[in-house]
Amino acid sequence: MPAMYEAASQNYREVEKALTQLERSITSALRRNDESSVEALARLQLLLTSVKAEARLTKIAYTPKGFALSERAAVLAEKGSLERWKMAVDTAFRRHYRVPAASSLSSTLDHDTLAKHSTIHSLMANELKLAISLRNKLAHGQWIFPFNTALSAVEPSIMGALNAETTLTIRFRDRLLTQLGNIVVDLVVSAPSFEARFNEYFVHIRRYKRLLADEDYTRWVATVRATRVALVRVTPIATPTNL
Repeated sequence: MPAMYEAASQNYREVEKALTQLERSITSALRRNDESSVEALARLQLLLTSVKAEARLTKIAYTPKGFALSERAAVLAEKGSLERWKMAVDTAFRRHYRVPAASSLSSTLDHDTLAKHSTIHSLMANELKLAISLRNKLAHGQWIFPFNTALSAVEPSIMGALNAETTLTIRFRDRLLTQLGNIVVDLVVSAPSFEARFNEYFVHIRRYKRLLADEDYTRWVATVRATRVALVRVTPIATPTNL
């Protein structure tokens, strides 16, 4: 059996590979104007995006030169995926910036470091939390109508968020969460690397947040379908072998 880091890494790679293949299938369905397939596959795409983020966190937890055994145990003991991400981030900040358990991060970290901490938590509370919330509904078979916790009524706010997702917004969200994961990897392993590369990753995150806000799905679909038309036009006509 492989060591936990190797096993977690392989899990992450396979989920990533599956998501890439799914995106290709959706693009192909768009080019064929197969809306039923696009709609069905986009739900799976949304599900896999959150699964990929969870697989990334497990990989991070077992990253060599990362958490100590007790720290990893505390991270993985958290009940929810979002709580595990938060614990991973706060544990890494405490260790690298020498903040004891009795002190709060907000009253101990310097201004610039605290600003980075706040940015990461804001991304988790918004982009990551949304992905996890939608994944939980889909994983429980609430494919069209998401229910409340008591399963006694449809949850309108989650339904609106679910219906607002397209294969394009899901792609942007996946890329954003990948960059967030890159930040957390550096944070867990090395404070100097975290400080050196934070802005590099944040530039990409800000770009994807802007794309999520400004995306024009109809125009993008037209562009995708136009590429199919172009491909058809340049494809040579096969010559029958009996002529």
